Amino acid sequence: MIQIPKHPFVFFPILGCFFLLNILPGAAQISTPSTGNVRFYADAAGFSDLKSDQKTYEEIYLTLTMGQLTFVEKETKYLAIFQALGEIADASGQFIDSLKITRPVVLDSLPVKFRKQSIFQNFGITLKPGNYWVNLTVKDYNSHREGHKKMPLYVRNFGSSHLGISELQLAARILSDTTRSQYYKNGLQVIPNPLRLYGTHLPVLYLYAEIYNLASASGKGQYSLSYDVLDSNHTVFETLFNGALKKPGSTAIDARGFNVIGFPTGEYTLRLTVHDLDSGQEAVQTRSFRVENLTEKILQGAKLSVAGTQARISDATLERTIRQIQYLLQPDQKRALEKLTRDGKIQFLSNFWNSRDPNPDTKVNEFQQEFYKRLNYANSHYGGHKLEGWQTDRGRILIIYGPPDEIERHRYEVDYKPYEIWHYYRLGGRVCVFSDLDGMGIYTLVHSTFDGEIHDREWKDRVYFMRVK
Repeated sequence: MIQIPKHPFVFFPILGCFFLLNILPGAAQISTPSTGNVRFYADAAGFSDLKSDQKTYEEIYLTLTMGQLTFVEKETKYLAIFQALGEIADASGQFIDSLKITRPVVLDSLPVKFRKQSIFQNFGITLKPGNYWVNLTVKDYNSHREGHKKMPLYVRNFGSSHLGISELQLAARILSDTTRSQYYKNGLQVIPNPLRLYGTHLPVLYLYAEIYNLASASGKGQYSLSYDVLDSNHTVFETLFNGALKKPGSTAIDARGFNVIGFPTGEYTLRLTVHDLDSGQEAVQTRSFRVENLTEKILQGAKLSVAGTQARISDATLERTIRQIQYLLQPDQKRALEKLTRDGKIQFLSNFWNSRDPNPDTKVNEFQQEFYKRLNYANSHYGGHKLEGWQTDRGRILIIYGPPDEIERHRYEVDYKPYEIWHYYRLGGRVCVFSDLDGMGIYTLVHSTFDGEIHDREWKDRVYFMRVK
């Protein structure tokens, strides 16, 4: 029942945290890691300082995996502390300023999957345009281990009266923000992605940009935006968006998300072109990023295996991918898979995806793209208690049938455990009812009108909360 999406992107018109995300699937990243005993990555982006035409507001982003921190048990919690330090020097090496922050990380438990989750940290500083060096240090307080990274920093000049664009901030997630967290920008919570790495584990490339010096709306009162992805040969691989928008004033905010799960593994450049339809001025800004498509590695492995070469794909990744597609397999396919050799399983996966590609002539497999979009949404919203989101009933229904047309949420109904009803009007008015039966946050399917699913007209008796008198 997987349906191909009509639109390849998600648009956040004026959106605005949870800072733990799984975005480190492989060893290939757009930036180089730190040296030392703590491995972290860093990136930066510059924006106009609205208080001064002579300076630029520069943000520096850090990310590291939680597994590198040492957690100490404190009463019923687990505590780790890390310090992020920075020193900024000009091109000649003269000291300009320093940055410092100390952050605790508190967990209720230490599940295995927490090790791959990422922590993010922002620094903000106002600098004159020019060339700088940034020396960064991340320290693990409990183990006294630390990592170091030195990187060049080019601070752009946004003081011109000409149409301009801030540097593009590539993000792991963008949400509405009313709390003014450390990731706050103009009503948004922009969680940075210093690796600029996307793909199977992070399928949506989010970005934030600011547009400056739009002319007064004397005519059309509009400006056009075009987002193009360039391949390693600097040719247009795909146009993600091209359209005109109404001017909100002299400055505009643009925050969007593009699904890149179907892109082949490789290096790309995102190019934003802004054209002022009143003044005729044009501005261009670019940012490089990388896509890691684990499924593509499996398909490549199939070709290598046919040629008699050892496939460069781990057994764990292979088995994990097979488990994730189990909802789409028939019983006879599952039985056949159990009997296949490693090379046979790789070939099976290659045939599985290729046979379901609705448009083989296009550069992406839209079926595969939609599948991983649903799987990653399930992981982000439905997991917990040692289960990933795709392994839960809500994740399974989402992957098979897609998102519901309407969700009724009943979380605080008197005498009943929390439950929700998913309505699929487009699929003949089918429904699915889920309830948090054990209070652990994992919703179990208690009733459905889909064929082959549990059917219980008395499902509400099952979620009735028997109070002890």
